[in-house]
Amino acid sequence: MGRFAWAALAAAVWLALGPGPARADRKQASELYKKAMRAYRAGRIQQALEGFERSEDADPTYPYPPLALARIYHQLFEQDMTHYRDAALAYDRVGLLLRITPPGPTERALYQAYYFQGLLLLKGGEYEKALRVLDRFLEVAPDFYALERVHNARGVALYSLDRFDAAVAAFRKALEAEPDFPEARFNLRSVYTRLSTYNEALALARSGQPEAALRRLARLREFAPRYLPGRRLEAQTLARLGRTAEAERVFREILATDPGDPLTYGVRLDLARMLAGRGDNVGALMLLRENLDRFPRIADERAKEATRKLLIRLGGVP
Repeated sequence: MGRFAWAALAAAVWLALGPGPARADRKQASELYKKAMRAYRAGRIQQALEGFERSEDADPTYPYPPLALARIYHQLFEQDMTHYRDAALAYDRVGLLLRITPPGPTERALYQAYYFQGLLLLKGGEYEKALRVLDRFLEVAPDFYALERVHNARGVALYSLDRFDAAVAAFRKALEAEPDFPEARFNLRSVYTRLSTYNEALALARSGQPEAALRRLARLREFAPRYLPGRRLEAQTLARLGRTAEAERVFREILATDPGDPLTYGVRLDLARMLAGRGDNVGALMLLRENLDRFPRIADERAKEATRKLLIRLGGVP
């Protein structure tokens, strides 16, 4: 059962919970689970895996067998980098069951499956999904005894996505929960190293040293290729130097990377101004209208006013 598709899982859960005679045998599943747990504790891993799978087959709505499978596969992945997908699918099954039937007060420890899944996904490089499951864990278990570890894990995911400001906030929350937590303190220093490179480039650009700024930004791009503020500053600096073709390429790379990021409102505005400046009013209007569609309630009043004025100048509807 550890490898079946989502459709099969959903069908099994529906059959077990739906109308008609009960299809799930909780008593049998519980006995098989206990037997498999004894095998696991005795070090008979393969026998344990088979037992947990039989337990899950007996009652697909019983969350403990897939959680046990997930934890074993997770351990195997940590040991020898195998069974990652098996662990991820097992955690997904637990998450589905927890949403269908939230655990009662005596079973709230089941929610830790989200935390463990987040750690697995971080190791597997699935940072966006890791964020989602860690956020879900904070929603359902805000009183977790080790919140510093959850916030630190969120910070690592954000850091890996080059979302440095959000990563700083997450690491600070970890340190608020446990001021002596060394991992969060080390990670916070690492973020500041990257942010300082950006700040140096920004200072150079503002002081009239665009070439030096571009060199710092090239260095930043090496270890933070998805850091959108750095890419935007690079494009703006290229545009000021008259290297408009290069600037447009970078602007469009930003928009392709994460078109829904609020920072892209300013990127589209910058690019629209550049296109309008060379007579491409149609291209500029398309960018401005996309901003209006994506961000109808943008909070930046200056950017909104600049967009309105440019729309009027280009003959568009503000």
